Parts: sequence; structure tokens; C-alpha cells
Amino acid sequence: MTYRAFHIRFNAPLLAAAAALAWPTWCDRDTAALLITSAIVMAFTFPWDSWAVRQGIWDFPDDRVLFRVGRLPIEECAFFLIETAQVSLLANGLAARLPDPWAADRVAPMWAAAGGVAAAWPVAFLALRRARLPRRMRYLVHLLFWMLPVVAIQWLIGGAWIGRPVAVCGSALLVGGVLTLFDAIAIRRGIWFFDESQTLGIKVGGVPIEEAMFFLLTALLVAQSYALFAM
Repeated sequence: MTYRAFHIRFNAPLLAAAAALAWPTWCDRDTAALLITSAIVMAFTFPWDSWAVRQGIWDFPDDRVLFRVGRLPIEECAFFLIETAQVSLLANGLAARLPDPWAADRVAPMWAAAGGVAAAWPVAFLALRRARLPRRMRYLVHLLFWMLPVVAIQWLIGGAWIGRPVAVCGSALLVGGVLTLFDAIAIRRGIWFFDESQTLGIKVGGVPIEEAMFFLLTALLVAQSYALFAM
């Protein structure tokens, strides 16, 4: 199976289901929020993914992809946008249909604390460059260093769970979980592969634990970004 066939067979149906759920309540503001979030996701994720491929943490057989943009297959670039749409549409649909007993007005943004996290980020980068971490931790450290500060900054700016915990957490868990299942199929089909020496060796249904964390964290980041702009 090629990467593009994988999108058609698995990611497209999930995207269509999320779109059907959101369609009755979707509006121009939601479209604007989705476009802004998509641009941010692409700018944020492209260098992260490219670095990992360059380091050999994971890669894609050339006969499974159409062409590459730099280090990344065009299908991988498309995935950034597909996941963003899946999560945003689902978050919209859940917010419209499910009661949220924990919903609350957003707290006042904590700009100073968010700035502190942003300032500490490059300091942590320099410290990690000097540290001699075990090779098996490369994927985990790359993931957590790149993603967790953004999660923290979003919470500090928008309030924990961005005021709509059911929609935000529900969409992140659902899409993150389903994409992990899809990932197991893709690995078995040889659409992408990992350097086992750069992972912890712990697997969930054949998926490296870091990869499962990746789907959950990226889905959470998308859900929170969309909520900040639209909800």
C-alpha cells in the first residue's frame, strides 16, 4: 500500500465523519480558525518532522510515496493538514452536541508566565545539546521538547483546556487513539518505519510508545489551537 492509498482508505473516511458531525453548526469563523490553525501546524511540524527524518528516527520507503518536499513525502505534509481538519471538525461537533459541565469562561491570559516558558525553551535546548542522553531516548526527547512547551503556553494564555474540556480533550483522545490504530496498520504495511535504536522499545499494538504519544499530543495541540481561535 502506498502512503496516498493509506490516506484514501483510512484518513479520508475519518475526515468525512468528522465533517459530517460538524457540518450543521460550522460557520465562517470556524473556517477562519481552521485555516489559521492549519498554517501554524504546518510551520511548526514541518521542521520537527524533517529533523527526525534527517536523523533517521523514522523514514518512508521511496516506492511508497509520490515525491518529497525536502526530506518529507508530500503525503506526510498532507497529513499535517488532514489531522488538523479531523481534530478541529470533531472538536466543533462535540462542542455543539455534548453537554460540558466543566465549561467555563477563559481565565485572564497569564502573559508573563507564558513568556517565561518561551524564554526557558531555548535554554533547555542548549542544555539538551550538551547532555549525553541515551540513544534510545532520542525520539522521546525530540517529541517532548518540541511539544510540551507549546501545551503549557496554550494553557497559560487560554486557560486550562481552553474553557471547553469535553470538546478539546474528547477530540484529542478520539483522533489520537484512532490515528494510533491506523499507524499500527501503516507500520505493518511498510509505509513508514522506525530506527528501533532511537526509541525506548516499548510498543502499544506494534506502535512505539513515543509514536502513540505523538498522535495524542499533536491532536491536543490542534484542539487547543482551534479552541483558542474559534470557541
